[in-house]
Order: sequence, then C-alpha cells, then structure tokens
Amino acid sequence: MTSTILLAAATFATVFFFSCGAAHPTTHVGSNYTAPTGGPIAVVGMVYCQNCKHHGSWSLAGAETIAAAKVSVICRNYKNRVTYYKTFETDLYGYFYGELKGFKMVHPVLDHPCTDAM
Repeated sequence: MTSTILLAAATFATVFFFSCGAAHPTTHVGSNYTAPTGGPIAVVGMVYCQNCKHHGSWSLAGAETIAAAKVSVICRNYKNRVTYYKTFETDLYGYFYGELKGFKMVHPVLDHPCTDAM
C-alpha cells in the first residue's frame, strides 16, 4: 500500500506562524498604551502521510505522522526574491517547532509571507 505524503501546513493549516507581541493590539483614544515592537517569530506544525483511501481530499482519517521529515520555510520579498530560508526536522511524533531567528520583514505590505515545503 502506498501513501501520499502531505505537509500539514500546506494542506491542512496546522502550521502557525506567530510572533510574541506582534499582534495588532486594540488601542483606546487617550490611553498611554504603547504597542509592542515584536518578538521572536516561530513556525509550528505536524507532517502527515495521508491514507490512500482519502487521496485528493482534506481528510486525515487513517493518516500517520512522519518522524524525521525535513520542513523548509521560505520567505520572499515583493520582488519574489528569497530573503529567508531555514529547515526544521520533525520529532518522533511528526511535530516541529522552529524560531525564525534573523528573519526581518522590511515592508509589511510589499513583502510576501513565508511558505513551507517538504
């Protein structure tokens, strides 16, 4: 029985990019609130091998996690040039977590978000 390898991030939205303190806070008129300047940015998720019965669907029924899978995070600027690249490896249970140390988004509108690949 063969299986299709799926990166959970690309097909099942189980990878999350997050930055501590980089969310858009609610401010109130007249408050002395100062918005955070950002913090570490990280990516987290799981990698699955989808059961052949569910090929072409979003189903994870019968799927198994993949240990020691390599997950690449690629960030590009508005000119589609790679500005950041880093590879992470899943643990025994198919889970991965990695901080994007050194990643800087120069322009919040023109720079494109990061993508992942396996």
